[in-house]
Amino acid sequence: MSVNANARPRRGRPSGKNRVPLTAEQRRARNALYERERRQGLGTGYSDLAEAVGCSSDLPSYELLKMVETILKMPKQQETVEELTEQNRALEDEIATLEEQIKINDIKDWLLQPRQDVLNEETISQAKKELEEKQKQTENEIAKLEDDREIEKIKEWLLAPF
Repeated sequence: MSVNANARPRRGRPSGKNRVPLTAEQRRARNALYERERRQGLGTGYSDLAEAVGCSSDLPSYELLKMVETILKMPKQQETVEELTEQNRALEDEIATLEEQIKINDIKDWLLQPRQDVLNEETISQAKKELEEKQKQTENEIAKLEDDREIEKIKEWLLAPF
């Protein structure tokens, strides 16, 4: 007779002709022990599942299973949270750069105010138009980057554990 090393130990009483039958009290105690083991195994499994999903282990089992089902049905995201965080940082840096450019443009506008000894009105109006156009472009780029940042925040929220 070969013994499988991976097999679980056999539960219950050994078989044989000479065994003494268990009393009703002994059977109840044995069955209570088996039930405790079964419940402990289920509890450990649910706790491990809750930890893997990232929620409280106090959650009722039906809610935990619903959450796992929802997570499994969600489409797999190609980008990780770290990648999205890095993209957010890059977008915030770009916004800061563009905001700095707007400040520089405001300074240029102030410097280009009419000075009779250096500039004539035509040159000033042309420079103002160019600067206003650049400022509008910069503001549009900032608005687009802020929209992208909001999208990234939504993605992070969707990927956050429940």
